[in-house]
Amino acid sequence: MVDIAVNEKEWNKLSDHDKARINEIMKTSGLILEGDSIVGAKKPGVLTPAWHIPNPVCKLGCNVAEAAAIAACATFSGAAAAVCIAAAHTAADYCRSRC
Repeated sequence: MVDIAVNEKEWNKLSDHDKARINEIMKTSGLILEGDSIVGAKKPGVLTPAWHIPNPVCKLGCNVAEAAAIAACATFSGAAAAVCIAAAHTAADYCRSRC
C-alpha cells in the first residue's frame, strides 16, 4: 500500500465523491495499484521503492497510463480537474520510479 500525495489544501477542498473518482481514475489507468491511494499531504512527493530496474518499455506504459488518466480528468471541472491532473502526474512519476 502506497499513498501518493497531492497538495493537502487543494485535496481537502474536494468532495468525498470527487476524491473517490480521482482514486478510481488512477487505478483504472494503471498508475496506482489496488490498495494504493491518492491522499492530501502538506509536502507532496514521490515515493521511490527500494528496488529499481530501469525498463524503457515500462516507462512508456506509465506515460500512456498518465495520458489516459489526464484525459479522464476532463470529466471534472474547476479545482477537481486541477487536482486530478496533478495526481496523474504524481502517480505517473511513482509509476516510472517502479520501472
